[in-house]
Amino acid sequence: MGGGNLTMDRLNPNLWHPYARYGVAVAVVEQSAFNDDLSDLSILEKLAKYAIRAGLDGYLLQTFDNLIPQSEIKYSYVSQEDVPEAFKKDGVMLSPHVLTSSDKYGGGWKGCFNKVQKDLIKSLEKSPEKEKPQELFQSFAPLVTKINKEGNEGSSNPKVTYLEAVFTAITTLTKLKPCLNARIPSKSTDQKQVWANHGIIPDLPLWEELNTSSTPLIDFVLVFKNISETYQGDILKAKVKAPKKYPQPLIFRGNFPNANRLSNGSLGVVSLVAAIGRWAREIQYFRGISSVNWADRVLHFIQKNPLYIVSNEGSFQESFNHHLIDLTLKEDLTVIGLSFYRVRLLFGNDDEKKKQAFLMMAERFLRLYTPESFKMFLSFRAEYPAELSKLLNHYFMTTKQNRIDLEIVKSARAYGEALNLAAYIAANEDFKTKLKDASSEIKTLPEDELRKYKSKSISESKDRVLTQLESTIGSSKSSTALFYQLGSITGRLVKKDIPSISGRFMEAVLTGEIDVEDAKNMIMAFMRLSTYTEQLTDNN
Repeated sequence: MGGGNLTMDRLNPNLWHPYARYGVAVAVVEQSAFNDDLSDLSILEKLAKYAIRAGLDGYLLQTFDNLIPQSEIKYSYVSQEDVPEAFKKDGVMLSPHVLTSSDKYGGGWKGCFNKVQKDLIKSLEKSPEKEKPQELFQSFAPLVTKINKEGNEGSSNPKVTYLEAVFTAITTLTKLKPCLNARIPSKSTDQKQVWANHGIIPDLPLWEELNTSSTPLIDFVLVFKNISETYQGDILKAKVKAPKKYPQPLIFRGNFPNANRLSNGSLGVVSLVAAIGRWAREIQYFRGISSVNWADRVLHFIQKNPLYIVSNEGSFQESFNHHLIDLTLKEDLTVIGLSFYRVRLLFGNDDEKKKQAFLMMAERFLRLYTPESFKMFLSFRAEYPAELSKLLNHYFMTTKQNRIDLEIVKSARAYGEALNLAAYIAANEDFKTKLKDASSEIKTLPEDELRKYKSKSISESKDRVLTQLESTIGSSKSSTALFYQLGSITGRLVKKDIPSISGRFMEAVLTGEIDVEDAKNMIMAFMRLSTYTEQLTDNN
């Protein structure tokens, strides 16, 4: 990490590393210093002194409640004055927004706190030599590599200006960044996965050089501050499961609504975009301007630049395509994201490993919206909740490869739903036959158990039909063969014709208006939509 050099009492923090730059934006927002000259050294020192202390006030979480199984306990933040004593107590844990090691001592919790208190804050108070470089340590600068932390011979920690070091620590400590505690692949040979605090840091300028009134990074922090302040409720509460183990409060799942923490997958980027979109629709106006306009501007800023996913265990970059902005501002992207968790993989393949693989591929498709990512999404045989219809409609109507007319999309959906319904009707009839021939032991099951038996039996039969239909779709050599074969199967199953509303779609495929491969994807996707609709709520 390198950055802008000090020149007398003037500098340009816009040239700093994005991680240190984020700390400046946090300090500006916390102190409403929107009109201050950020190239003035004395102003930056003043901002830093407040922000670094404010960061320490949320450093730890503590509960004083008793660990009674099945009871609810509540946590509160430990003030910086009480942190040294809190290290020695039970019921204390590192706050999920602090990006340092999960190790309580050494280079972890205590090491980070002591480094900030003894070195950085004292440096600010003593008006240090302006040109003297400050060494970065991984305890407060997670982007510093592990090799430096281990102190191998010949290695050395990077050095930056002392203010860059201070603002780096501010980013590590602040609550004003999207964050969550998530499980990721471990670099250690004796562990497959490890839990770590993660932050999402956009690579944005504090101000645009050609338009200094435009402040992308400060705008992002402003919007996130508003989102996090409205995300209250019971996020500092937790339910006790084991008598001697302190559970993590809900905020560990993320400090913004419905934060996504997929194992081996993207950590929160799509859910962050969704949270910004929902915030924009719900509050209507922000700082005297339409909140949708605010959100649109901020989302365009972060869409054009990398997003750093940062933790003490490793960091990487992510990005998303423009369609996600359109989707979150026009539809409820939060509901779409939650719906992925309710997808039913066929034949009971819902074990954790396979589910996580599907969720990772679904999130990738949602971020990229490319034919390749959609094909991988479809490679998981599944049945989708009805709420995903809006996503499929949007994809087929807006991607450059398709841009299919709304009338045709609606017609294709009706065709797919007819196939799904036929599969259910056939499965239900199969169950009735099976029940007739079942033993008396099955027929006399209690109502709840019989309902479970019926649900499982119908699901298995329906999965077989859907698999047969998907195989037929994949093997069809022409549009004529595609519709003839599917029509024959459904006619045999339910003795009904495909509904007339599907005619427009069939016509478009048969005349070549829509490529047969695109038609196959549309049929397969819409055929997987369940006709059952369920209401979703936050954190459902």
